[in-house]
Amino acid sequence: MEENILTTAWWDELRRGVDSLNYFKDNQLAYLCLTSKPESIIRDQVAMYLEANTNSADKAVSREWTSSHVTGRTDLAVVDVSNQNNEPELAVEFKVYGFLEQLDGIKPRHGREMLSDIAKLRKLTGRKGVDGSQPVCYFVLIHQTLRDIIPANLLDVVKYARRSNRALEGANLSLEEMQNSCNDNARLFLNRNGVFFGNGDWIRIHAGKHWGIGVDLDVLIMQVSF
Repeated sequence: MEENILTTAWWDELRRGVDSLNYFKDNQLAYLCLTSKPESIIRDQVAMYLEANTNSADKAVSREWTSSHVTGRTDLAVVDVSNQNNEPELAVEFKVYGFLEQLDGIKPRHGREMLSDIAKLRKLTGRKGVDGSQPVCYFVLIHQTLRDIIPANLLDVVKYARRSNRALEGANLSLEEMQNSCNDNARLFLNRNGVFFGNGDWIRIHAGKHWGIGVDLDVLIMQVSF
């Protein structure tokens, strides 16, 4: 089967979807990230942005898209609904890690989970629609950093509070140095596994503060080839 051609198709739209996280007001995004896994929050915001800006009756933005030729669900897809095949034009998997856990390299479990999502996307890129087109597939990696120690009275309220505290309390680098090192480790791991980085780099979103705890999100949008 021919290898699909790497393009920047959809990259700008996904970037604008990620940037739309800045639409949250009054530290709402920080609250959501502190109390739940931010993967779904980011996926949903990007999906709503794409749905609002998809100007075609033949296209639909699907969350948790599934099909008979895909194992499991795909986090987000833009599909052609003009026929029953519902072939995707775009497929995206989102994966979030945080709490500076990548500082000493990618943990084996995290690596396996990333490669599993990438393998799913590669399977999709090998498909051709009735017009010969192939879906464009992206893997979106998110690193979440909680910038402050979570106090004892919030340990059972803030998701993954103890893990974040352990990372911060054991650090001998500045927070920014730790963030950059984690990002470099993740990018190197993915580069070694054949992921294309398109026309962008890490996008840092300052999600604000809630309960005195600051939240940063580092997002990398990567195209997956067949």
